[in-house]
Amino acid sequence: MLRLLSFIILLQFTTLYANAQIDIAGKPFPEKWQAVDSIIKNRPKGSKKVTELLNPLIEYSVSQNDEELELLLKITQLKHKLWERSITDAEFTTGIRLITIKAQNKGLKHIEAMAHHTYSVYWSESRNLAEAVKYGVKSYNLYHDYDPSYFIFKKYYTVELAKRYDAFEDVENSLKYRYEAMQIPPEDGYSSDIFNVLGLIHTQLGNYDSALYYFNKLHDIARDNGVVVWQIISRGNSVDVYIKQKQYDTALKIVMQLVPLSEKHTGAGVQANLLSTVASIQMKLGHLQIAESYYEQALDRYRQAGVHWYYENLYPAMSIYRSAMRVKAENGKYKAAYGYADTVVLLTDSINKKYNVSQLKAVEKELGETKLDNANQLLAIEKKNALLQRNLLISVVVIGTIIILFISFWYNKRKERLETTKNKAQYDLQASQDKLASFTNSIQEKNKLLVNLEEKLTTYETNEKTIDLADTISKLHETTILSDHDWVYFKAIFEKAHPGYLISLKEKYPDLTQAEIRYIVLAKLDMSTKEMATILGVNSSSIRSTKSRILKKLALQSDEELKNLINTI
Repeated sequence: MLRLLSFIILLQFTTLYANAQIDIAGKPFPEKWQAVDSIIKNRPKGSKKVTELLNPLIEYSVSQNDEELELLLKITQLKHKLWERSITDAEFTTGIRLITIKAQNKGLKHIEAMAHHTYSVYWSESRNLAEAVKYGVKSYNLYHDYDPSYFIFKKYYTVELAKRYDAFEDVENSLKYRYEAMQIPPEDGYSSDIFNVLGLIHTQLGNYDSALYYFNKLHDIARDNGVVVWQIISRGNSVDVYIKQKQYDTALKIVMQLVPLSEKHTGAGVQANLLSTVASIQMKLGHLQIAESYYEQALDRYRQAGVHWYYENLYPAMSIYRSAMRVKAENGKYKAAYGYADTVVLLTDSINKKYNVSQLKAVEKELGETKLDNANQLLAIEKKNALLQRNLLISVVVIGTIIILFISFWYNKRKERLETTKNKAQYDLQASQDKLASFTNSIQEKNKLLVNLEEKLTTYETNEKTIDLADTISKLHETTILSDHDWVYFKAIFEKAHPGYLISLKEKYPDLTQAEIRYIVLAKLDMSTKEMATILGVNSSSIRSTKSRILKKLALQSDEELKNLINTI
């Protein structure tokens, strides 16, 4: 009974607390957010979840017709539902898109920027890095012109966008957005992160002076704000820079100051890393006995974390064991060195197997959840779009029919024009080819007749028959020889039957003479040497001489090469 009474009192107090804090409608945007943030952070212990606590505030914003406050609260609620894992991917995606559309329609660019950033966070946690960057940039394009005193998330969002590019190892954009964030007031925890990452990036790029500048800037901020952890981090990173510059004495002096400080303010892992750094420097300075001592201390610190400490500190542990192994060997302690070598091998095999298996299971689980969420998302979207699709169906059908009819009419007309043009071109080509074939056949038939007549001429005995036949042969020769006018007509027919052939021939071989061009054209028609001689009114030796000049001019070795060239032009 007492428990029930206590619960009722707590419930009433929570409701009163929420209602007492919601008199923020109509206030400037920064005040609205500060009030909402205060309600969330200062809610009584054991009260409702944030997502439930925000419901009466959302109802209040609707009753006050404050759409900016309503959308702000809904984004905050969606974000907390995502963190509480009390919402499906489909519900989250639908919710954030509806908020985005409403913000666009109302001209609330800052709310739209918040929605895009929240979507970027969702994609980042889903490990879809490309989408995370995409929506991070969309958010940036909306908020980057706002004054940070109004859009109080400006610095935080810009740092987060830089982190999105870190995932792609895009140093250029990472630096760009961190430099920009560095100029946005105030100097707070985000500034510490900015200076630290800028220092690390410049260290990686070999810009050591710039790296030390940012680490020193970080140390000053941490010291002024009394944040010891950041002081240790900044000085530790500076030590790494000095080591890269081979300034071992300076590095050793700084890290020796950090060791006792870390014992008061950090865990065993940080202490072990610092002790390992001391050992590494001592080893570089040739102080092997001292280096061995510090490696042992570093391993002792790690072991304080538990038997399986190396699962969470795999790479540092492997580095320490390898370095300790080398030091032991240098100091002549071969048995201990062999022991560390065995440990390195065993850790490499066993830890990698366990790590890979766990990673594989995690990936399989993630894939299964993603498939299920995608299926649920598609189903939910289909249900919500069903009503809209039904209402729009008639309009779409009518408009679509009109468009299809128009396209069909236009396509048919165009097809008719193309067919007409194509048919005419084919007809012209066929007609030209027929004319050329007819001309060629005529020449070949006349040539055969000439050969027969010339053979008969040798068989006649009487002078009278010989004279008549010779006269006939002479007249037949005259009908087969092409005049200049005939050649122009013949070329026109040939060009139509073989479009572009003569142009291509002249472009490729501009040094060819007219006689050589005539030879190539007639050879293209498969005319023999005798037929060419007949049609050109010259003897066969002249034709062979022309062919020899062509072979020499075109650097060809055989008749077969010339034939292939003529047929491939």
